[in-house]
Amino acid sequence: MRIRTEAARVRKAVAMAAVAAALFAAPATAAHADAGDPPAAPAASAPPSADAGGTSGAGDASDAPKETVPESTAGSAAPSAPTSEEQAAQQLDKVAKDHAALGVFGDASAPVLVLPAGTSADEQAQVTAQIPADAHATVKTSQFTQATLDSLDKTVTDRQWAPEAATYGVSAQYDAQSDKLQVRSDAPDSALQQLSDAHPGQLATSQSRMEPQNTRFSDWSPFWGGNALIGATGGNTCTGGVAVKDWPGGDKLLTSAHCYGWWVNVYNRNYSGGATSNYVGKVYKRDTDVDAEELSGTDYAPIIYTGGSQISGSHIRVFGKQPVYFGLQVCVSGAVSFNHCGHPISNGQINICWPGTDVCIKNNSGFVFEKGGTNFPSYNNGLETKPGDSGAPIYITDRSGIAAYIVGLNAGAFWDNCCGRKTIHMVGVKLDDILQKFGSELITTS
Repeated sequence: MRIRTEAARVRKAVAMAAVAAALFAAPATAAHADAGDPPAAPAASAPPSADAGGTSGAGDASDAPKETVPESTAGSAAPSAPTSEEQAAQQLDKVAKDHAALGVFGDASAPVLVLPAGTSADEQAQVTAQIPADAHATVKTSQFTQATLDSLDKTVTDRQWAPEAATYGVSAQYDAQSDKLQVRSDAPDSALQQLSDAHPGQLATSQSRMEPQNTRFSDWSPFWGGNALIGATGGNTCTGGVAVKDWPGGDKLLTSAHCYGWWVNVYNRNYSGGATSNYVGKVYKRDTDVDAEELSGTDYAPIIYTGGSQISGSHIRVFGKQPVYFGLQVCVSGAVSFNHCGHPISNGQINICWPGTDVCIKNNSGFVFEKGGTNFPSYNNGLETKPGDSGAPIYITDRSGIAAYIVGLNAGAFWDNCCGRKTIHMVGVKLDDILQKFGSELITTS
């Protein structure tokens, strides 16, 4: 990681007072950029020099203050000891892995550990005995093996099951209660029926609306995750993810693949929805099976924004990764909905293809996280991600709140229509799967 020089920090501190008043006077409503009307391109699309980000005029939104990074976060090298609930969830996850289970699914108050088809009654009894009592989990054996479930997932997300299937949005996730693959799509009933008929007894199909969420505002090099992005062509607005090291290509910044195509130049977006002169990078790598891409061309730091408003410079250092498991409570820091936490992961495996694009999340690289909240017993009054949050870092913190551990990137959402109400389910992509695809490493605070 490139260390900021003392001079750079001084320049950013001097800019703080001059611009804070201008930011407070900015419009109170955020305008989503019109994807059909690209922003005026900055004068030059080539990356600026390393010092260019700190020399913009005082009237430019890119001059907003960026808080000084603390030089040390001693004592934050690892998360604190987990709570009893987290210990139970982690032990349940370990039992599932030890017995090659399909996973842990269901509601947090009554999780279900699902074993693959062919599991003996003796092994099922052994698994049941190993589950901690305070996990309140049950054990069942599926009609599927992992291989047959993966094959069915692939069939659904390959989108070849109907003449126009490639144009439809579709998601697939295993449902433990019904022991079927739950398929949601905006395809017509006739197409879904055709898919269901081809796999009798294995699918539960339903119609659903889904969208990729491509739609803070004054960042500069080295850029931080959680910043607001906009393409020089097309006007798509998204969120920066996390800094990674791509061997031998150097430092990169992750975001979602449905945001920008190959070689598109990407800039920092201001709060009014336009492009600033701060060049973030060009699309360097792109993978449509994990809905992720790398931006290259400037410098990127292992820090993510965590503020709850457009003028906040609150941030946290990245110290490592956190694997996905059922019940894990995560935070997400998007450029539209800002930072919010308390979102429980309800499913560690989902495959989904976004409508109108060639971009999917396949091979169980996705996961589902819910709104969460404080309203007993539903716990569903929490915040939700919005269009423009695509690419945002999903993370947990240590007990002190000083160190972040990255779970993945925000990708989008889908909705269930039940009982006259629409329920949102948010979708992320596992960081480990993205890094494996790109051959990259997460940049962390050392």
